[in-house]
Amino acid sequence: QIQAWQGDSLCPGTSPSCPDLPCGQNCLYDLTSNSNSLIKGTHTTPVARYVDDISFKLRENNGGCQVSAKSSSQTWYAVLDKGTNYCNLRNLIDGSGLSSTVGFTESTRDKVCTQYSSRDCTRF
Repeated sequence: QIQAWQGDSLCPGTSPSCPDLPCGQNCLYDLTSNSNSLIKGTHTTPVARYVDDISFKLRENNGGCQVSAKSSSQTWYAVLDKGTNYCNLRNLIDGSGLSSTVGFTESTRDKVCTQYSSRDCTRF
């Protein structure tokens, strides 16, 4: 999914239903490395062009796969980001279809993921 969302061309502009940017961020992902157990990349926010590091650690678990994911901004002051770091990861999971597979579960909260409860991944 990261490779499908590379580059600038998929970044949406404004519309009547979204008059102010950002209006989605399923673009500007970049794969930096991958192996059987670790996927690393970056996501650049379309408007401010902040770069966030993303990673997915994979391991077998009872015949399935357990994934621990992390997204953090390379910019130290990007803390109250409207859930952007969460959305960096969730948008990939949703875009790949993994979130709709049988057995998919997610475990996070505001204390772990800043502004998780107020996120809007359709925009951020």
